[in-house]
Amino acid sequence: MKVSSILITGCAGFIGSTLSKRLISQGYLVVGVDNLNTAYNPIYKKHNLQTLHSFPQFHFYKTDILDKKALIKISQRHKPEVIVHLAALTGIRSSLGKASIYEKVNIEGTQNVFEVGLQSKSQLFIFSSSSSIYGNNNQTPFQELQTPDPRSPYAKTKIEAEKLLKKMSKKSKLRTTILRLFSVYGPHGRPDMAPYLFTEAAFSKKVITLFGNGTCQRLYLY
Repeated sequence: MKVSSILITGCAGFIGSTLSKRLISQGYLVVGVDNLNTAYNPIYKKHNLQTLHSFPQFHFYKTDILDKKALIKISQRHKPEVIVHLAALTGIRSSLGKASIYEKVNIEGTQNVFEVGLQSKSQLFIFSSSSSIYGNNNQTPFQELQTPDPRSPYAKTKIEAEKLLKKMSKKSKLRTTILRLFSVYGPHGRPDMAPYLFTEAAFSKKVITLFGNGTCQRLYLY
């Protein structure tokens, strides 16, 4: 598959900006979309963008994935062969009591981006799902064919978005790949996640907040 242009939603975030830099270094033209929301301090996203703006192969659009007309204009201009859909409202704890807005962004927004891929005749659609869809499943290691057990509005929107994409991809020629990412960490990581919070607390000698009884375990992806 010959690829020159790649559209990345959520490009200013931790994963999106890291992926953008990697793809640019490999010679691809990256078209980035992000609404720079305030789920966490947007200064981190703006800093990521400053780095990306130094590359001539990077084109940025401050656009919401719910604005389908704007997405269509962007895709018509750049005709991306590949779309990597990372934009979403994230967080299990932060989704509690906010089911409606999470559903709108994570499900309706995902449908918008996929339909844009169809209109632009993209060859591949990659969707960032989440390991949270496994819930409290005790069968480890986790496997793709395990029955999902979502326990939060966030997890439920991710599994519903997966189901939607499977149906839409079967009815079209747009190849679709779904990645169930576990908690991702690394350089320029999100400031609202444990690795950042624990490290910051260690350097500033602050006490961390412990949730649960201290026996829980978590898998991370670098």
